[in-house]
Parts: sequence; structure tokens; C-alpha cells
Amino acid sequence: MNTFWKYYFGEAVALYPTIFIGGNHEASNYLWELYYGGWATPNIYFLGFAGVVKFRNLRIGVYFIAYLLLVKQ
Repeated sequence: MNTFWKYYFGEAVALYPTIFIGGNHEASNYLWELYYGGWATPNIYFLGFAGVVKFRNLRIGVYFIAYLLLVKQ
């Protein structure tokens, strides 16, 4: 934790292709820029707050329900 900013600002580069979903510990202020998903940094792909992506022969999907629960409360 506390290292995402290094990747975001180009001070570090992921060695392997990485796909991540939103959770409780990401820098959500940066992720709002990629609401529908996209490349957060070179080699790191954010799936967005709801989406599906195919990586090689694997289909990965996410529906970020924690956000919706916070809004309704």
C-alpha cells in the first residue's frame, strides 16, 4: 500500500501486465478519471467501476457494488 502514486506518476513501472479492480484502499480520486476503465499506468489496467475485459483466454468482469452501497446510505 501507499505505492500506487509511484506508478501513476511514472516513478515505477509494473514488470508484468496487471489488471485491478476498485476496492477500499485505492486512490479513488485518480480512478474517477478512468470511470469506465483504461490504462492507469503502463502495464496496469483498471477495470473501471463496472466492466469486462478479455486477457488472453480469460474473461474478467467486475461490478463495484461498494460504491453503490455508500451512495444509498
